[in-house]
Amino acid sequence: MGKVVRLEPKVMQVLECLAAHPGRTVTKEDFMERVWSGTIVSDDVLARCISELRKVFGDNPRRPKYIETIRKSGYRLIAPISAPHAGRVSPEKSPSIEAAPRVEPAPADAPEVLDVVEEVPLEDVSVETVHVGSDGASLPIVPPSIQSRRKEVMWWGAGAATVLLVGLIVGFALFQGGDEAPLKTVPFTSFPGEEADPELSPDGEQVAFTWAGADGGNVDVYVKQAGAEIPLRLTDNPAREHSPAWSPDGLNIAFIRATDEGTREVVIVPAIGGSERVVATLEDREVSGLVWSSDGTTLALSAQTEPTGAYSLFLLSAETLSMRQLTEAAPSQWGDAEPAFSPNSERIAFVRRASEGVEDLFVVSTRGGEPERLTRDEREIAGLDWASDGQSIVFASSRAEGAGLWRIPATGGTPEWIATAGEGESVSQPSVARRGRRLTYEQRSSDANIWAIRQGRFGRLPLIHSTRWESNPQFSPDGTQIAFASDRSGSPEVWLVNADGENPIQLTDFGGPLVTLPRWAPDGGRLAFDARVEGNADIYIIDAGGGQPRRLTEDPASDVAPSWSTDSTTVYFSSDRSGEWEVWRVSADDENARPSRVTYNGGYNAFEAPDGEMLYYAKKGEPGLWRHGHTDEEETLVLGALEAFDWGNWAVTDDGIYFIRREDEGPTIRFYSFLSGWSTRVATLDDVPEQPSLAVSPDGRVLLYTHVDRNESDILLVEDFQ
Repeated sequence: MGKVVRLEPKVMQVLECLAAHPGRTVTKEDFMERVWSGTIVSDDVLARCISELRKVFGDNPRRPKYIETIRKSGYRLIAPISAPHAGRVSPEKSPSIEAAPRVEPAPADAPEVLDVVEEVPLEDVSVETVHVGSDGASLPIVPPSIQSRRKEVMWWGAGAATVLLVGLIVGFALFQGGDEAPLKTVPFTSFPGEEADPELSPDGEQVAFTWAGADGGNVDVYVKQAGAEIPLRLTDNPAREHSPAWSPDGLNIAFIRATDEGTREVVIVPAIGGSERVVATLEDREVSGLVWSSDGTTLALSAQTEPTGAYSLFLLSAETLSMRQLTEAAPSQWGDAEPAFSPNSERIAFVRRASEGVEDLFVVSTRGGEPERLTRDEREIAGLDWASDGQSIVFASSRAEGAGLWRIPATGGTPEWIATAGEGESVSQPSVARRGRRLTYEQRSSDANIWAIRQGRFGRLPLIHSTRWESNPQFSPDGTQIAFASDRSGSPEVWLVNADGENPIQLTDFGGPLVTLPRWAPDGGRLAFDARVEGNADIYIIDAGGGQPRRLTEDPASDVAPSWSTDSTTVYFSSDRSGEWEVWRVSADDENARPSRVTYNGGYNAFEAPDGEMLYYAKKGEPGLWRHGHTDEEETLVLGALEAFDWGNWAVTDDGIYFIRREDEGPTIRFYSFLSGWSTRVATLDDVPEQPSLAVSPDGRVLLYTHVDRNESDILLVEDFQ
């Protein structure tokens, strides 16, 4: 039995372009001219449409049977297409594919399909039918499994059938009304720096947000009226503030203040400015989100259950100031974040994060109970909110081959694409007004590159750079190449480049999932890295010369941050398969070998010392760096100055450890000497992301680190949002 699949109009038009040229490459420029003529869009929009088509056909981009990616060029339909009830057309009368005639919409009394080619029996054939609109045209695609049964069909008739069929599809789609009206998006803020955490007032007329001001100073809470140019500054405190949330009457704003002493305060201030009121204080725990219920009685927040524990959702009574825990994630998970109350305050939508980039959307009753899982993609989610009618949830995510806004029914189902971020940009923190049909979100433009510091030379210079994000550098054992992670091709991949920054080579081609932390084997022949190919994080190995990556771990747990033993036979990795983050190891060559546990008191991102005698490692969520020998029963704290979020920003050498330390004047690179037991400053940096960014050349003369060259964000406003 065939099945009908509804497609968005633009997705259908992309399929029409492919079907009009079966077996031939359709360039990105052709798609832009035919599908988005007169509109400025990024390549991510086309990539999303191709991704949607592959989902419909169950196609694997690495082993395609329907749509093949032609790198740096375009796409090609490699499955044959068929028109039911089609008759023979003589080859001399077959029209040219390139010169397809314009077909007017069919009259109402016209037959459903023109009888142009002799029918081919399909009694036992399952045919996928792609359908646009409620009464739109359909396009049958022949599954590859039955291609052999069509070899006797005369290929000279295929071109004519294709043109006639596509013409009918296009004409009928135009007759049915075409595309939905695009979102009307306008800039709400365009100040220097980063305007973040947008939150619409209940009537949709004002937006609360955080900003460091034009001088890039302290981050404070601001409010801006629609149509006004100058925002109102609500706070002026040296501590950092975030997550502003409107009271349902629009009179007050709650927010979180992070003090230097490590406390987190929930503070309420009038929306027009005035005296503040601290309603809750959390000691030695991080708090990541805050939202006010629509009935005004409760504040929901995401906070760690203990200083190094996972995040959970808590409900804070606005009347009694009592707090109760609502959810509880597994200790090994990052936890629950981004809470959003439903309009009737009976449910809370939130994000459950297993690890970096492995996230899904859940809903839980405010009375408690087991959360309901809405998505199963295990892809990054960067904020969410309920639609004003309470029937759906809007969220920001990199679900497809680019970042964008999506909508999913509150009862679950298939997410619907709303908008795509521009080239090199991301979107986050959507906020929907309860009244006024408006939506805001944060649009961020960032660029991080890999810089080099060379001993004996002055200053720092960019070494590996593009207009996208480059990070996770590591030198090859002979110092001639550098492996790094980059999304310069449109998706995170492993790249190689010469030590002088020249001749970049893309080593992997996963085309979407998060890929990080490439690590060289000491013999220089292979690299290990982690990737979330099917949502779950696993370790992969690839030859330094390229080829097909081999999956090394297959546990349902998250396996990340690989490294090698000094003899290149064993791969260490971090895993939460025991319920806690610990260091494990497994043979790199024996496919039947089972991983064995190395640490028992917590461990993350381990490296052997160059002589192989000691294993150094951090701990997830804890500051410090530890080590133990192969025969040691107890571990030893080596560095207490390494921040928890810098778990990957260190490198061990024969003589000591290079590491990044966050100081008052900014991040610095320091060297801890094994001989003296002291650390000395090597360099002062500008802006280093909180992710693995540090590498040292084998001779110790070159340091690499990730430098954030651009990081800006503005708030966009969508009018007439439903």
